[in-house]
Amino acid sequence: MSLGCLEFNTCPTGSPPEGFNASDSHLNYVNAFPVNSVRFGIQTLSPKFFGGAPDFVVSGPNVGIEFVNALLAAGPPFLPPGTSVNVNYPLSTSSSCTSPSDFSFILTRIAPSNSATDVETCGTDHLPRETAVVATNGCFASVSVMNATTKTDVNATTQAFVLGHLGNFLSCLS
Repeated sequence: MSLGCLEFNTCPTGSPPEGFNASDSHLNYVNAFPVNSVRFGIQTLSPKFFGGAPDFVVSGPNVGIEFVNALLAAGPPFLPPGTSVNVNYPLSTSSSCTSPSDFSFILTRIAPSNSATDVETCGTDHLPRETAVVATNGCFASVSVMNATTKTDVNATTQAFVLGHLGNFLSCLS
């Protein structure tokens, strides 16, 4: 496990850039931002503890843990090579959004495009924009499938792979 501590001011003053818990060498830290912690975990810790790169990386304390369970339930390959999934959810003050199971996950695209043809779902081949879903009243989380390198939307075939893996877990935005 790799933990970021710069952002949350949890490393003692004078700590080295990376280190581990003296009583449990499996608990490691990186004095950096979360993305640097993930990189350190993939490049350094995963080969040390697991003999290679991870199959899957989950980052962020959010309702995405329900999403991860649904995606992993379909078995490998979890995503096509070079593909990432971004899950966003609103900061909710609603009393009806108190647990991860309260959220509906909606397949979305990052950038709006009237000319792009997306995977057909919910009666259309144009996915909603992730920011529109997150801004919708209620307990909605956006699920955007993107190119891991360019951070841009993927084609309908790649979207269909993720849609097929998630089955009935995804909902339609009414």
